[in-house]
Amino acid sequence: MSERRRARVLAVQHILAAAVLALFVPIVAHAGTIIFDNIGPCSVPGCKYGGSAGTSAVGVTGPFSLSDSIVSGGTAVGTLSFTTGSTFTGSLASSGSWNAAGSSFTITIGAAVYSGAFTGPIDWALDSCASGKRGKCTYGLTGGVSVTYDGKTYSGGTVQAYFTTNGGKYDGGGISDSGGITTLSSVPEPGSLLLLGTGLMGTAVVFRRKAQGKGRQG
Repeated sequence: MSERRRARVLAVQHILAAAVLALFVPIVAHAGTIIFDNIGPCSVPGCKYGGSAGTSAVGVTGPFSLSDSIVSGGTAVGTLSFTTGSTFTGSLASSGSWNAAGSSFTITIGAAVYSGAFTGPIDWALDSCASGKRGKCTYGLTGGVSVTYDGKTYSGGTVQAYFTTNGGKYDGGGISDSGGITTLSSVPEPGSLLLLGTGLMGTAVVFRRKAQGKGRQG
């Protein structure tokens, strides 16, 4: 087989392999994605928006907790609660992060309980402050989480929560829960990944044999 034909065959193989991966990767990445909106629509009698949030007292940097924030997952309504690790690096007034050690993260929707913890640093950053010396300031909290429910693991999700002070920059203690979004995606079982890998290898073999056959004919 000439060098030109060999290069053409290799190029075709690479294009076909990339096409197969492009078909399968989105299926794996987006399988079982659930989005929870905290402080979502709440029509349940006696339901109140927002949860209890903050550190234990003014001047205390950690851990930071959120308790019983109202969340909606589709048409269902439940609660979100979490606690960060106790070690904080940075400034509560501007930005920093808590560690994940000893953290917890739970979403409860009826009888369904998604329970786990943060998987890495939980970032804290000042978003904006209203005008005036004692203007209210809003902060954002983000962090990756991993939880389990009904024998399935949901990982790689990120919680984005916003909190607002009563006036001035945050220095610990209570803070108002202002909402956010949590996205969870189910992790494919090892058996599913093995089947996917085997299928891709088999497809590659078929492509290679066809390419070799065409090369011999040429």
